[in-house]
Amino acid sequence: MPPIAQYVFNGVVTGGILALPAVAFSLLWRLLRFPNFAVSTYLTVGAYVALVLNHDARASIELAWLGALVATGVVALAVDYVAFRPMRDRRPFSLAIASIASSGATTFGASTCRSRAA
Repeated sequence: MPPIAQYVFNGVVTGGILALPAVAFSLLWRLLRFPNFAVSTYLTVGAYVALVLNHDARASIELAWLGALVATGVVALAVDYVAFRPMRDRRPFSLAIASIASSGATTFGASTCRSRAA
């Protein structure tokens, strides 16, 4: 592959990686009317689940992708049910603070689970 084609391919892949959280953040802002800063944590959880399934469990990349999709959905729904649903009638600033706290709690929970498994 010529170098310019590789550069274009790398740019498209990097652009897709950067566009995914931006689109998710924009959609959540438009639908829920508060800035959900936990979007990056959801993406991190999904990437980590895919890595663990593909590397440690020796699952195929397709199965790891599907497992990451399901795990990210479960985590996002659990965080919404526990942190955001009881606060839906509050001001957006309160929900933004709750999203930062849920992001930290989710990250801490994921790192604790992995350190115990190792």
